[in-house]
Amino acid sequence: NGKLDGTWDEIPTETVTETETATVTETETNIVSFEKSMRVDTTKITGDNIGSHWVAWTWNDGEEGEWRQIEKFGHVATHNNVTFVNYDTETPEWDNIIAQTKDFTVQNGKLLTLLNEKDSQGRYLGEWEQEPTVTETVTETETETETETTVVAGKKATLSADEYTKGDEDWYAYTWDGKGNESWIKGANGGTFTGLYNKVIFARVEKDKEAAWANVWNQTEDQTTVDGGTFTITSWDGGKDGNMTGTWDEIPTETVTETETVTETVTETATEDNETTYTFFYLPSAAQEDAKNTYKLNYCGTDDNWHQYTMTATDQKINGVTVYGIEVKTADTDAKELQYQVYDGNAWVSENKFDAVKLADYDNKIVGADGKFVEQGETETVTETVTEIVTETVTETVTETNDPNKPIDLPPDLDETDPTPSATGSEIDLDPDLDDEYYVAGSFNNWTATKAMTVSDGKYTDTINLDAGTYTFKITNGTDWYGNNGTIADTTGDNAWVFATNEGNCTLTATGGAYTFTFDADTKKVTVTYVPEESESESESQPVDTDTVIYLDASKVTKNDEIFYAYTWSEGQPEKWLVSTETTKEGYLKYKSSMFGEYVIFVRCNKSADNPASWSAKWNQTDNLTIPTDGKNLYTISDWGGEKMPGDWSTYAG
Repeated sequence: NGKLDGTWDEIPTETVTETETATVTETETNIVSFEKSMRVDTTKITGDNIGSHWVAWTWNDGEEGEWRQIEKFGHVATHNNVTFVNYDTETPEWDNIIAQTKDFTVQNGKLLTLLNEKDSQGRYLGEWEQEPTVTETVTETETETETETTVVAGKKATLSADEYTKGDEDWYAYTWDGKGNESWIKGANGGTFTGLYNKVIFARVEKDKEAAWANVWNQTEDQTTVDGGTFTITSWDGGKDGNMTGTWDEIPTETVTETETVTETVTETATEDNETTYTFFYLPSAAQEDAKNTYKLNYCGTDDNWHQYTMTATDQKINGVTVYGIEVKTADTDAKELQYQVYDGNAWVSENKFDAVKLADYDNKIVGADGKFVEQGETETVTETVTEIVTETVTETVTETNDPNKPIDLPPDLDETDPTPSATGSEIDLDPDLDDEYYVAGSFNNWTATKAMTVSDGKYTDTINLDAGTYTFKITNGTDWYGNNGTIADTTGDNAWVFATNEGNCTLTATGGAYTFTFDADTKKVTVTYVPEESESESESQPVDTDTVIYLDASKVTKNDEIFYAYTWSEGQPEKWLVSTETTKEGYLKYKSSMFGEYVIFVRCNKSADNPASWSAKWNQTDNLTIPTDGKNLYTISDWGGEKMPGDWSTYAG
């Protein structure tokens, strides 16, 4: 951790007295309590013009504090107390801070996650990571618990990273127990790491360099150590925050001791009654299926561990495209994050992410390539197929266990006894009874839920006339309040935004007009569209087109998993995120709007993000550009560049 190494010499026997021994003991105690180590996650805090610079102010009671920098992956050395400060200058000073957290008593070796919530003094809150839950094992086997407490860093594991070992690195295991104990252990690909705690990260470090986060090239996500197991790395950057992913194999039989056998028995007994089998389905796009991609399901459980499954093809098709599925048996009922991912053999080409979901809400449901539930029964053929499968699904669920290689049937969404034909007679409305009433409540109606949203095709809509201004709102059924911390500039465009009960108020920047809010109660996604208000002079005279039109050629930096926005502003005016209105025959993106300012940045964003029109979803961007007034209207991005994508303006006749 960047600390100086040193050794004590031996104290000559003749000089050792009782007084000197007491002095040495007292000094060592002070050193241990003086310096602590922790990690901090600042990514959840948004708004307040939050900048990228965070720093720790740390102190001991009754002593003067000092600034400490946050190292790679959030590591920071502290005293007993700490507060975190955000600033926008070269060096932190108390008179130039943007935001500050509350004061925390440091929990040595723990992770502190800062929350996008404030106390009464306007300071951001945070929560410390929880200790692993081992209640059942402790209760039923006192002897085993006693043994685990006394055995420190006694686990071992093997690393398999053949495809990720290039010869210019050293492999280390960073391991810790959440109680202040941590260690770097050097190993090798195919080698065994001994002396591990219950948590471990495998790190690829520049060869012959010190084991420190500053020298780490790549790392896995946090893992729970499987004693005697082998961890196999499966991707460079498929995990959260671009970390390496991998899987543990089963513990070799020869390493199972009598103590471990008892522990396994307790665990199986405890989970057997609590585990539930969920069935997840994914319908690829035709293009994804033509590319012969692999489809995977990941979820982060309540234990903070990630689980990955490869979905297998079912014998069912919708509009000629094969449906894929997987059965998962787990004691989890909730997931912190659920991901449907498309893998082309080298990297993720797209993914749909759903935060804080109940697994039962996705059980026997089909998620499409656009991240929305696929409504079955859209054609007579599909309806017949679903109907024929009902009996098979019930039979297999009762008699079979979790086998990832067996064919999986489509969910029995259609009730044969009560089909409700639509007005055309060619479709069947498979939506369940919509008992809840939902409302749009916000600053424009004093946060009152007086007018229920209209139900149509399984979605709730309401149209509200708004003057130009900035508003905040949520969707509610009177009990649950759904929000999103982002800012919508008039419309969400082609992308629906995910709303959740643990999010704050959503901000709407309106230029004025009739705004239509649409809420999908199944996916909790919201779209906002609007029709601009027409001034009195416009209604009496011929309309004048005052829109600015510019084009973007992004063909050299397009991978089809992104969406390009035009982020525009003028000095002293609010910023806007504008989405392309159409694509020209040459493939140029066309942006047409009256809201263009003097300047623009073209931003390549993750289109699968909950709020793609935001800096948190940014992958790449151009520099700040002045919109030309000499007739040039096409900006061509020439290559990926370094920090910014370069390009030039030219004239496009259309």
